[in-house]
Amino acid sequence: MTTTCDKCGHRTTVLHGHSTADQRTALAQIDAEILRFRTYAEGHVAALEEQRRAISARLETVVYPVLTLPNEITSRIFTECLPHHGRVRPSPHSPPLLLTQICRHWRNIALSIGELWTSFDTATDMLGPGRGDLLRWWLSLTKGYPLSWTFHAMGMTVMGNVGASASHITHIIQPTTYLPKLRCLEVNASEKRFRDLVPLRTPLPLLRCLAATLGSKDLRDILQCAPDLRHLTTRSLSPDRYLASKSLVSLELTGYVNYPADVFLAILNNYPLLSHLKCGGRVTHARGATVTPATFPSLRSLQFSGLGVLEFLTLPNLTHLEFSQPLRLDIIQPFLSRSGCFIKHLFCAIRSEWGAFKTSLEIFPWVETLEIVLYDEGRTHLFGLALHCLDLSVMSLVPLLRKVVVIDAPLYFDFSRIVDVLKRRRELRSFHLIVNVQGLHRNHVQYWRLGCTAAADLARLRSCGVDFSIRGRTDHREFGIWPPSPEGMGFPSYSWIC
Repeated sequence: MTTTCDKCGHRTTVLHGHSTADQRTALAQIDAEILRFRTYAEGHVAALEEQRRAISARLETVVYPVLTLPNEITSRIFTECLPHHGRVRPSPHSPPLLLTQICRHWRNIALSIGELWTSFDTATDMLGPGRGDLLRWWLSLTKGYPLSWTFHAMGMTVMGNVGASASHITHIIQPTTYLPKLRCLEVNASEKRFRDLVPLRTPLPLLRCLAATLGSKDLRDILQCAPDLRHLTTRSLSPDRYLASKSLVSLELTGYVNYPADVFLAILNNYPLLSHLKCGGRVTHARGATVTPATFPSLRSLQFSGLGVLEFLTLPNLTHLEFSQPLRLDIIQPFLSRSGCFIKHLFCAIRSEWGAFKTSLEIFPWVETLEIVLYDEGRTHLFGLALHCLDLSVMSLVPLLRKVVVIDAPLYFDFSRIVDVLKRRRELRSFHLIVNVQGLHRNHVQYWRLGCTAAADLARLRSCGVDFSIRGRTDHREFGIWPPSPEGMGFPSYSWIC
């Protein structure tokens, strides 16, 4: 029986007898059928190819709105894609390299924007022999713009030899070519490695920001070679008058160092235009000497681990005050009275009862932003205390308050209580909780669930312009709890509600 295709009419099988003549006849019929089928198929394929060409032509005429933007606007969008901290690690998975992989038009725009390539975050393992071509190409795209370079030693060298490693790196980052173009430099390495990267007497006319571990000799050289240095982060300083600078406006001392008061004031006197000071150490009374508080009218922002420094300072224009310790009225009140300043941003810790904390807040009537750190013990009680202070039903403390951040908030808290406070304190436009969840087990997710009513109330507050969020924090990252983020601790985003 011969089988015939219902669609095209071609036979797919041919019956034949056992004789030689019958088999020759069947073979001829099969050849004829193959020829007929090929002819039919060619016509059918030709018709499909014609349809394909027509559809492709129509698609080529489609104009995507994003590709019609002027190049200047696209360029601005691209620069906004860069991380705000300014450290851009060369990676095909993030801007700006990612932008060159979307389409030819975007690639051409990205490669033409010198500003897009001015920041590069590197480490020793990225600069080994044979791995410098990417960085050379990257630097060639900067088109003369000032550069920002972050370098991490990562406790290792390229070839196991510090000298060889530094030699190879400086062969890529040529001191005479690129270092004079540096605007910002951050070196996470030893003093010796810093000097390997930045030789003595290297001109740095554009350098504005520097973060590095520096000895007095190296810093003196930097201040001479970078006459317009504005921001300095280093481990510690000495009161050497040769380290003075009339351009420095921001200073961060990261080392936990005890400074005698007279030494510390001598350091500050070297920088008359300093407006921001952050120090991880302490200032102590000088032995056998009485130190009179010194006035620094340029200082507007002060961040310290201990309150003792306020005994030696008069800061009439201070507006930003941060301490990692609870406030002490015996130190704070004389300082505020002596300085006559108006603190608008206050960062402090809570480890006290209602009366002491209330009194502490009463002396800061001008505060607009309040950041509170809760101590490990009694977080739930302290958090309730903070809410009690912020509730207008108790007293209108800090009447100008617009933003609150609570750090190390408790694991368990009453969301409805937060909603009540935010509803009553209408002028409060921002409220953020940061919860330390290091070691949190998945089974604890039940304690994080927002009730449906509280979730709806918080959503309504956000729709009215209240910037409310709860974020979890570990040693390595932060994630959103509410509004929920899918990456939060590996739990699905809906787990936090109801």
